Amino acid sequence: MRRFYFLLFSPLVLWFAACGPTSEPTEQKPLSFKEQTFQDQVGDCTKDNDLCTKMTIQHVIAEGANASKINTVLDTVFVRMADIGEENTKTNKTLQEVAAQFKNSYTEFRKEFPDASPMGWNMDIKTKVLQTQPITSLSILSYSFMGGAHPNTYLRLLNFDAQGNYLEPKKHITDATKFQAALEKNFRKAREIPEGQTWQDAGLFENTLHLPNEMAFTKEGLHVYYNPYEVAAYVYGPTEFTIPYADLEGAMNLDGVK
Repeated sequence: MRRFYFLLFSPLVLWFAACGPTSEPTEQKPLSFKEQTFQDQVGDCTKDNDLCTKMTIQHVIAEGANASKINTVLDTVFVRMADIGEENTKTNKTLQEVAAQFKNSYTEFRKEFPDASPMGWNMDIKTKVLQTQPITSLSILSYSFMGGAHPNTYLRLLNFDAQGNYLEPKKHITDATKFQAALEKNFRKAREIPEGQTWQDAGLFENTLHLPNEMAFTKEGLHVYYNPYEVAAYVYGPTEFTIPYADLEGAMNLDGVK
């Protein structure tokens, strides 16, 4: 009897397996970015002279292919750029936590220095997607004012390969001498520094032009950004330019980045 049930049941199983819905691999959507804004404040902030503190972070969330890898990096970068806390403290903070710390620091500052400058504090972060193919590159600009002689700005350039892995342009340099020559040529052009003039005479801290901390692969070439204080005093501002890929032939591994 058991054999009869087995013989009867087995064809039914095979029939359902053959005629039932087949599962096909889900095709991932192309990588894209969704813009979001996080904002928190103390005070009304509707008047120019209002004593308030305000944090506004315009950030993006990756969607589609390899989005999770990219978002893991972005989440960390946004928090660290907004965090005014001491280094080597809690690293897995949220935007809500760093905003609360920002507000508390301002409140304590006003208590300790009630006659300080009648201006509030401000933290403003803006994100721009430069491209998504073949390399994904983003620009994140932080502006902050917490009293003092002037506000502070800092820009980060981030790169991700086709698999969503964080990519460092410096690791693509194959000939340091050729790369340095292309870097110096384009830096002089951007700053209008004549050939033969030393870097210190042009206002730099040293007579050597160091590699920039921030670089991004774009359609036009390698975008370079020197933040204030990186190679020169704040008064000189940032230095920004793009090195054409033609200038980088033989200096960098450009496979898959242009």
